[in-house]
Amino acid sequence: FIVGSLGDEGGIFASDLADDDEEDDAVLGDVVEGLQISEKTKSALKRSRAGKKNAKATGSTVYFHRFETFGAARDKDWYLTLPSGERVMGCACGDGWSAVATSRRFVRFFTSGGNQDQVLWLNGDPVTMVGRSRFLAVFYHEAQPLPDGTQKLGYLLYDAMGNRVIGKGAVSCISPKSTLTWVGFSGELSLMAMDSDGMLSMLISPETGADWEWMPMLDTHDHLKSEHDSIWPISVTGGELNCVPLKGGVKYPNAARRPVASKLKLRMPFARGPIQETNTLEELTVRANVALTQKRVMNDYALDGEEDEDFENNFRKLSAQVDKATLKMFAATFEAGKHEKALDLVERLHLEKSFDIAMAIADNHRKLVDFIENAKFRRFGEVEDHGPQDTFTTGDDIPTISPELNQGRRSKRALEVMDDDGGVPPATR
Repeated sequence: FIVGSLGDEGGIFASDLADDDEEDDAVLGDVVEGLQISEKTKSALKRSRAGKKNAKATGSTVYFHRFETFGAARDKDWYLTLPSGERVMGCACGDGWSAVATSRRFVRFFTSGGNQDQVLWLNGDPVTMVGRSRFLAVFYHEAQPLPDGTQKLGYLLYDAMGNRVIGKGAVSCISPKSTLTWVGFSGELSLMAMDSDGMLSMLISPETGADWEWMPMLDTHDHLKSEHDSIWPISVTGGELNCVPLKGGVKYPNAARRPVASKLKLRMPFARGPIQETNTLEELTVRANVALTQKRVMNDYALDGEEDEDFENNFRKLSAQVDKATLKMFAATFEAGKHEKALDLVERLHLEKSFDIAMAIADNHRKLVDFIENAKFRRFGEVEDHGPQDTFTTGDDIPTISPELNQGRRSKRALEVMDDDGGVPPATR
């Protein structure tokens, strides 16, 4: 096999173009015998090679190995042979589907059971592809690289279960003189990419339905001790990049030894402002709000319009956590006398109660309070009292967007709010 990909239900693999090389036949026979696949698939592999010795060369053969089946174990795997001359360039799989990108600029979809599905055209030659859950991302060449070596690539983000394109466009997250080195979906199903300059980026979409855009999330150069060091990405989850640090110009981890993995917290490349207390909070609030929006967008695609009460409850808890960080920055900015800057932060709040806390913090500045009250009215209108409002918590039961937002009992309260005389319920410790 020349390419392969593992998913929750199985693994998809593809061979090179078939030919009549007897030496290759012998090597393939040894490889097949060493694979833990069904005897039916092994026999099919051998027959497919033996029958082509004196025949016209065909395309790549695609194999799918299922981990589990409710039928007979000998029938759980399947294979297909592509038309003559069509070579598989990449493959991916997810929940109930698998796909390959080929030299004919086709993306071919299959069900996990082996049925062929849609065939799509790509806008250029495929570079790589990755899948997770119901989502597939394919990267392809849009044009020749620039004279300085910068790749010009495009992407296609596809809902493989809903058979619809979610987004497509240019891969603008490649630094000058750089190439694409890694792509993957985060634990929250956001599409991530890293270039050879060490910049990790995320594909984001605002809830307003605007075009998808790439946003830098971590410059790994800040974590390297030498210009010859690099980062080998593994995954992104919970606001952290899991990776293997490589030193001294080494390009790949040693496959013979288990590598030592590290975790790097995501941190957008923000400039530093004059208010020292807000520099870290400013980056955190922006990144957390982006992650919160992404969580909503990707969940809406995954649920396909259906409601999920558990998600809504968790989402409100996450919103409270993000608002707490924003309110802490609001308080520091207000105390520094930057009232216009503090007012701008109000637009980042999500919950009605958060507006009340902001008004309590700015209680001695009547004009700012009026502006916040107007912003609250624009967002929520006249809201009747339907009982207890959302409480701010920092417990371990809250899903993590960023490690800094879920410190629990190990950190101080994110914000000191007014007492009961101020009309605002205190935040939960």
